[in-house]
Amino acid sequence: MKTPHFNTNDGRPSLVFVTYSGLGDLVVALPLFWALRPHFKVLPVIQPQHRVLAQLFIEDEILEGYFPIVNSLRFSSDPLGHVKICWALSNLRPEVVLIYGKSLLALAAFLGFLRGGRKLFCDPMGFTLPTTGSFKMLTSTGNRTRDHLQFAEKLGILSRPDCFGFSRGAIDRILIEFRPNMDFPSYAVVAPWTSTAYRTAPLRFFRECIEIIVTEGDLPVVVTGTPQDHRAAANLFHGLKHKSVKNLVGATSLQEMLGLLAGARFLLTSDSGNLHLAWLVGTRSLAVFGPTAPERIFPEGFQERIVPIRLGLPCSPCEFSARRYRCPALFLQCMSGLEAAHVKNMLLKACQTSTGETGD
Repeated sequence: MKTPHFNTNDGRPSLVFVTYSGLGDLVVALPLFWALRPHFKVLPVIQPQHRVLAQLFIEDEILEGYFPIVNSLRFSSDPLGHVKICWALSNLRPEVVLIYGKSLLALAAFLGFLRGGRKLFCDPMGFTLPTTGSFKMLTSTGNRTRDHLQFAEKLGILSRPDCFGFSRGAIDRILIEFRPNMDFPSYAVVAPWTSTAYRTAPLRFFRECIEIIVTEGDLPVVVTGTPQDHRAAANLFHGLKHKSVKNLVGATSLQEMLGLLAGARFLLTSDSGNLHLAWLVGTRSLAVFGPTAPERIFPEGFQERIVPIRLGLPCSPCEFSARRYRCPALFLQCMSGLEAAHVKNMLLKACQTSTGETGD
């Protein structure tokens, strides 16, 4: 962990933003960063796996800098790391600290262990703390993008959320510099896996969708994932004889993944980090949602870029409710009950859409 460097001579006060958890929360905070930049030196706390993305944001002038940390922000995996983060932020003495969803850091701020100026806290899971003179509690709106913009409003900043991803110039540069060598001039990307089993649709579903895309949609498919997905990928590819299906599981860096997505006709995925990467480069996504819901994450009008795939069960979504993962019938039926035949028309329509088009 080291103290970031930023311009201290332009008169703007410093602001530190602590994100909730993963890549998605960093992405949905972009409108907030864009609104705050004219008024504050904005420094989001960035975990190691997101540093490359943060650097791309700096190059695209979305961010000026970030506060790098060595350890995870998940308390269960690194309790001592939370203490170190609190200590480091206190030494930085920012004029404002925004905390989203990290209840233990918020508690430290409330008790005065996280020193600085104003502290604002919002939790999408409903955890609350009393409001004091320097600590303000914000009520979640039920949508993460709106939750983030609430911070700007509480700071007296009313701004349209203009920035939802990379600029057109940055996307073109990513496409040119980072797109992996491809045998296909046009293709779809399929990214089945997520870091959370609850959000991952069955491999059977993705395999059947690949068959539809390749044989009936006449569009090649590139399958991606992390090195940890190699074993599952072997099961997915077993028996798939199509030459127009390319396996890039574990073979792409984050920049290459962005380049791959920027050149894709569309992405088929679960609710994962890849969905957010596609959002950043403006690529249309067909995304499976069960316990989660896009209307709780993305801004109004998300349907222009994301087509939800879901069974529409009355118990879904449940992730931010009191019945979280307490399924009334078959466990996670919202995922296990998916059938490729139900989304066949959606897939074929996406195959026919020209690259870059996002309308229905």
